[in-house]
Amino acid sequence: MGTVHLGRLRGPLGFSRLVAIKTLRPDYAANPAARAAFLDEARLTARLRHANVASTLDVVVDGDVVYIVMEYIEGRCLADLSRSAAMSCRRIPIPMACTIIHDVLLGLDHAHEAYDEIEGRLQIVHCDVSPQNVRVGKDGLTRILDFGIARATAGTTTGVHRRPDLELRGKIPYMAPEQLQHAPFDHRVDIYACGVLLWEMLTGKRLFAGANKMAVVAKVLTDPVPHPSIEASDVPEALAQVVLCALQRDPNRRFPTARAMANALAASAPLATHADVAELVRTLSKATTPQSGVRAILPPPPPSSPSPMPNEARAAHLSRSRNARYAYAKHDPYGTYAKHDPYGTYAKHDGSVHRRRRKTTREKILSIRGLIVLVGIVGVILGFSHAWLMARRAEATPPASEPTSAYASQAAKNEAARLQAPKMPRPHPPKR
Repeated sequence: MGTVHLGRLRGPLGFSRLVAIKTLRPDYAANPAARAAFLDEARLTARLRHANVASTLDVVVDGDVVYIVMEYIEGRCLADLSRSAAMSCRRIPIPMACTIIHDVLLGLDHAHEAYDEIEGRLQIVHCDVSPQNVRVGKDGLTRILDFGIARATAGTTTGVHRRPDLELRGKIPYMAPEQLQHAPFDHRVDIYACGVLLWEMLTGKRLFAGANKMAVVAKVLTDPVPHPSIEASDVPEALAQVVLCALQRDPNRRFPTARAMANALAASAPLATHADVAELVRTLSKATTPQSGVRAILPPPPPSSPSPMPNEARAAHLSRSRNARYAYAKHDPYGTYAKHDPYGTYAKHDGSVHRRRRKTTREKILSIRGLIVLVGIVGVILGFSHAWLMARRAEATPPASEPTSAYASQAAKNEAARLQAPKMPRPHPPKR
């Protein structure tokens, strides 16, 4: 529904900072429901201030277009980390997996207990806790992001829209059974999603997978949850019980709060330090292709160079307006903005998180030069080959066996014999 760009916040005295700028896609911009949901995300995230929640810095309005300016977290999303670990034929170590989920639970607990000066507790429910919406930074901290479909039970006077429970939005493998059954739900659906994340990180497998959505829904509602220790023998029994408690189909049998699950997780298994998690992110990032060309877009292009990004007229107007201190950076040469943003939140739409890298101008020039040199070399080789063949043909041609005068004398004799031959009378046509 939205598109996230990597931008740069500029200020006086050379102040500069990378930010993430989120806006609605053009095909959703004219949809009132999509616009209301986008504004809800801005209002909700503006009330959250926690180390494990991606914070919103500003909201810029330019005519009918709304831009949400968020902090940029350099790192990898949990989906990329799990995929990189699987490509290396290994799993994320248990202490680091517990630390990542522990941070996610603390961030969710802050959202669940969010307080407003007017309404009191907002009771924000994320509703879309998934690997694509969990960002593990290079500083070792894990943050929850993308509150695009979050729901708040309070908010009638603060402007937060109340979404009906019948709206089924999110990723089915990480949705609680009460969500799939269109039953009333609360913050414990986020605890269930964390249980699914932890089960998959400990075992290195998908918990609910099927050929289509209906098959996945049937497995979530009916299939028993396999014991983590059976799927991975190195999982401690105490940690497995924490996972199974979070995955109970009855919400009343789960942990009552996210903080309660975080405390139980810390007591059941040793937690890794954030420095160890940061080292894991750096190691897996070196083993695989970077998910976005962050380094390639720095420094920003000069003002005189044309910007290849779409809606450049709108971006230019935004940079000139009094509220727009945020300028879009150069378009990502890796071609990842359209399908995969720096936060990794749009891999959920079509899964195209790795696309073919586009060549830069320098690479194109070098390719053209190389092609010209190759054509020249081929031409030289063909020229030498032609000259060599002509020389061989000249050597193989035999000399003439008779002089030219002999041919001339023979021709003269033939002409004299023709002239001396008697002429035959011409026959006359018969008379009628």
